Amino acid sequence: MELFRPVPRCIARAHRYASTMQRRLEPEDLRAFANRRWDLIARAKREFAAQRFASGGPNAARVAAQRLLERWKSLHPDAPIAAMRDADLEAHIALKRKLDRADRAFRRR
Repeated sequence: MELFRPVPRCIARAHRYASTMQRRLEPEDLRAFANRRWDLIARAKREFAAQRFASGGPNAARVAAQRLLERWKSLHPDAPIAAMRDADLEAHIALKRKLDRADRAFRRR
């Protein structure tokens, strides 16, 4: 199962450069990314997750989530504290309720 088509060399070595995002995007790089076998990648991810869940049970998902959070915090030490995240979640919930009300109003017309 071939997950990736050949990639231009500049993408293959991009991980070496910290300022990769500042580089100019080349059309062949974008094409290579867009032409990846996304269906096979998605299937491989699902199979991996299923295997992890089968071998580790529901706790495997919690452990993975915790490790991702720890990694994210190590990369972003100035990340919002829990209270800020809670306030952000409340704002998103309030916005969702307003959008739902607007949707119902437009459907009645």
